[in-house]
Amino acid sequence: MRGVRAVMRYTGMSLPEALKLPCDLFMLCHKNDVVERMMETAEGREYLEDCERLKQTRMDKKGLHALIQKMGGENDG
Repeated sequence: MRGVRAVMRYTGMSLPEALKLPCDLFMLCHKNDVVERMMETAEGREYLEDCERLKQTRMDKKGLHALIQKMGGENDG
């Protein structure tokens, strides 16, 4: 029921209205409520930033080369 209450709070809908939402829309509203609530605290924002960083699939080549140079290594370009 916690998820239903979150969707009701987020959308302002009544219980019957929230329960009639299509599953994907209900889950989107629930996710948006969770993200909004996490953005209210420093720990929550840090967690969301970590999630965004960890889902990256491409290597940051410029960042890697900069780190290597900063550590005194060689940069082959």
